[in-house]
Amino acid sequence: MLVTLAKEAEEQAEKEEAQSSQKKDLKEAIAISETLYANLEGAGFTKDWSYWKNRIFEFWTGQHRHISFEMIVQNGLIKFLVVTPHYLSEYTEQQIEAIYPTAQVEKVPDYNIFGSHSCIVGTYLKLTQNTVLPIRTYKNLDTDPLDGITNTLSKVLPDEGVAVQILIRPAQPKWRQKAWKITKKMHHGKSFYEAANTTNNWIYVAFSLPIKAIEFILKEIFSANSTKKEDQAKKPEDEKKAQNEEEIIKLIEANNAKTWFETNIRVIVSTGNKIRSNELLRNLINSFSQFKEQRISNGFASSFLIYKGGLFDDFIYRNFSEGHKVVLSSEELSSIYHFPLSSSETPNIAWLTTRKAAPPMNLPETGTILGRTLFRGV
Repeated sequence: MLVTLAKEAEEQAEKEEAQSSQKKDLKEAIAISETLYANLEGAGFTKDWSYWKNRIFEFWTGQHRHISFEMIVQNGLIKFLVVTPHYLSEYTEQQIEAIYPTAQVEKVPDYNIFGSHSCIVGTYLKLTQNTVLPIRTYKNLDTDPLDGITNTLSKVLPDEGVAVQILIRPAQPKWRQKAWKITKKMHHGKSFYEAANTTNNWIYVAFSLPIKAIEFILKEIFSANSTKKEDQAKKPEDEKKAQNEEEIIKLIEANNAKTWFETNIRVIVSTGNKIRSNELLRNLINSFSQFKEQRISNGFASSFLIYKGGLFDDFIYRNFSEGHKVVLSSEELSSIYHFPLSSSETPNIAWLTTRKAAPPMNLPETGTILGRTLFRGV
């Protein structure tokens, strides 16, 4: 489904508003997309099946249990698409139209960004830190993060093709439980990395016990020789470390309150030569650096792929890759992908130029038929 919105001209009074009010309005406009993700999570388009059971089900039925949000550049225009299983198509369309009343949702044939002699490159995006740690979101940015991605896409030439494909499905409860266990252990004095490594990791526990025993013995032997000055020097450092851990707890708990999704993020570039393809791919990956949360050093990076043929096959057939799965909240997804705002100044976005209107309520039911009306499936 191709989703297009009308770009409404801003009033001169809105441009003269205070900067703080503009930031608030921007964040509120982006936050609307969180409602869309939350509604889709409630659609029940996934179940907590085992991996192999799900793969067998997909093989025999050809039916996916995830939704794909895509940004593509085709013929020089940036387009926003949503691809769903057939049984979710009508529900998804209704939710988009309910949350974005001015949007037009149109079912279109599948696209093709590849040329006959193109050089194709691509990658998956992965998180640089533990998946329970949040990334930087629109709430901590002064500008629309989507503009950073679409500005890169606007530099794509008409004979080139680029696609950012984001597959989502509701996360299993184990991810939320894992985050809860980590914060619980941190409240009891453990650092994040100690809590994360000991959570459901019996190998870490088995190998760390002898090391901890040796550390305890050495600490008891040499502790008698420590001076009061050394203890006083450690206090500020310990206090700073405790503050950092408290901040991490707050970030995880705030993110854990959101709806979580298992996600694949693919970036595919198709141009006439390898140098140009690698340049565009590198620029697109760099545009995701704005989501790096500096306080915990979590952000996106390119995955190392030995065989990229599987990446392109999965992109074409929109297969979900378990090996490149990351878990993101609805707030994080809204920061990465939402439909363009009317305030966006990015060129080459495919805006809606004419809008369809609902037919009058008093149309006659008898007489000569001159035509038929179709508005939002009715």
